[in-house]
Amino acid sequence: MNDKKIQILASAVRLFTQEGLSVPTAKIAKGAKVSNGTLFNYFATKQDLIDGVYLYIKERMSHAIMGEIRFDSGIKHMLLDIWMAYISWAQAHPLEHQVVDLLYSSQMLSEDIKETGEHFFIAIHDVVQKEIDNKTLIDAPRQYLCDIAVAHLQATMLYAQNNNLKGSALSELTHKSFEIYWNGIKQTKP
Repeated sequence: MNDKKIQILASAVRLFTQEGLSVPTAKIAKGAKVSNGTLFNYFATKQDLIDGVYLYIKERMSHAIMGEIRFDSGIKHMLLDIWMAYISWAQAHPLEHQVVDLLYSSQMLSEDIKETGEHFFIAIHDVVQKEIDNKTLIDAPRQYLCDIAVAHLQATMLYAQNNNLKGSALSELTHKSFEIYWNGIKQTKP
């Protein structure tokens, strides 16, 4: 990806955080130090820019999270790795975290774009489906279990931010939130 495109995406992230999705493209271009015409050379429409920002963040997020996962450690440990990596990524990238959440909940993304964003995490989805099939996890749609995880992680991050949790306090909250999630999705044996 070239420098100008990255400048445009970074400007959009900053301004979406500050002003919401209605920010004019001219302001995004100015923040990127490019002309409005240059912005439209990379993104033909504002919707293309919104979609581009979402996929840019999801790809960067997936690289950070996927690199921390031990796929051979069992489903509980694998999900805990994801949990910890997500919290770490969100702490390190608060603007991107805020924007990806804003975009996902905005109803402005097409199902195709959401699906493309989820494709970065297909290896996780495959393992979750395998564990549903093996009856390790409750019998529920895979995407539903993943959506619950995202919502739970969002709530954890919001609580941590509102209470200025860092270090061991954040780690303790993260582990507690994971145990709540895990106890809700694991298959209990009769």
